[in-house]
Amino acid sequence: MYYDVTHPIIAWYRQRGILISIDAMRPAKDVAHDIIDALEAKRRTTRTDADDASHTAAAAGGGWPVDSGPVT
Repeated sequence: MYYDVTHPIIAWYRQRGILISIDAMRPAKDVAHDIIDALEAKRRTTRTDADDASHTAAAAGGGWPVDSGPVT
């Protein structure tokens, strides 16, 4: 079952650079702390990448406006 179902999912996340591996063979409190730290680090990285892309597009005169107001 692992190789048919789980293994391809792990590969999919790994190929996209979004796999987070945590050693779960430790006390639950330590594992939970590591999960939260890893997710927060990933969120900071994702926001930074999105902000960079947004600023680059705006500087080039393209991209979507952040707050364009209602469309009439």
